[in-house]
Amino acid sequence: MRHVLFTPVLVALLLAGCGDDDEKSSPMTKPTSTTSTTVPTTTTTSTTTTTTPAPWCTSTVPNCPISIIESYPSNLSTDVYYRTAIDFSFTLLDGTEDIRLSEAGVTVPGTANASITTGKLTFVPDAPLLPNTAYRVDTCSCLGVISSNWTTNDIGAPATAVDLVDRTYRADFGGGRIVEPAGIGALIGSLLEAEMLLGVTAADASAITLIGGTGDALGGQDTCVATAVYVENTDFTQNPYFATQSPEQLWNVAGLEVSLSDIEITGSFAADGSALLGATLESILDVSTLDTLLGADTCGLLPTFGLSCIPCPTGPATCLDIFVDSLDMPEVPGLVLEARTDIQIGDDLFCNP
Repeated sequence: MRHVLFTPVLVALLLAGCGDDDEKSSPMTKPTSTTSTTVPTTTTTSTTTTTTPAPWCTSTVPNCPISIIESYPSNLSTDVYYRTAIDFSFTLLDGTEDIRLSEAGVTVPGTANASITTGKLTFVPDAPLLPNTAYRVDTCSCLGVISSNWTTNDIGAPATAVDLVDRTYRADFGGGRIVEPAGIGALIGSLLEAEMLLGVTAADASAITLIGGTGDALGGQDTCVATAVYVENTDFTQNPYFATQSPEQLWNVAGLEVSLSDIEITGSFAADGSALLGATLESILDVSTLDTLLGADTCGLLPTFGLSCIPCPTGPATCLDIFVDSLDMPEVPGLVLEARTDIQIGDDLFCNP
């Protein structure tokens, strides 16, 4: 891992630059309304497709005061995860907006949600999308209909379960799209420069078992940090997709142990087992350890961004909800994770010279 020394000056620079953190969509968004209809006829521009109001879109007004900040997946993307959610971030919304997804002119069933609070318009398909398939998204607002087109990648074909056993996958937390905490993802990502390892200990057609560890920045495992125990025999009937949980995992960040609790990880294996792609991480992060890295009270800084710490599962109000998606985890060739407990680490002279 890369060790970073944070001085008060660097903290000030980080805080000045993280107000525009890009909010990203995730497959775990919980929408509130359903949609289905036909897709309107379009006129193509260089980056998006705009249309005159379709029968289902009646929000168009002259001199519409809003604009689109960003969208995910981006227009013309060719490597979209088959379990993605779709979102458009606007400068503001009034709650009348709508969004539709289609494939070859056929509407894809799903759930749409417009959040006036966040200015985000989101769509979550009812079922996983098809691999290697072109899709189109039409969004309705007072701008009229704005459309984008993109293609899913080849992830989605089942992996050979037995071939996954004893493989280990690595993710850089900061390399994912930090959805929560909103507004300070860049800061949190820069602080947590730790390598997350996920190892497969058993797998068959119905279940998979994994353990979690921390990388040593040299391509191996940091055996002085206890491994996380995930739910044994996690359901794997949706191969290559899984969703597993663990009560806690520790990361070694710049020599300090950072605690994650109430962890849920999802993802899909490449058919040949060479990577774990589209992974998501949802957890509760104890930020009190980050005080040392920042040289300041982390929880005391959060109100600047309209945020505040929440109680940790163990009691102190020094935690934040975190959600990261689009974590791509390549295999670490030849590395088999070793299960390590606090007792083993305490008796290890290498860890306690």
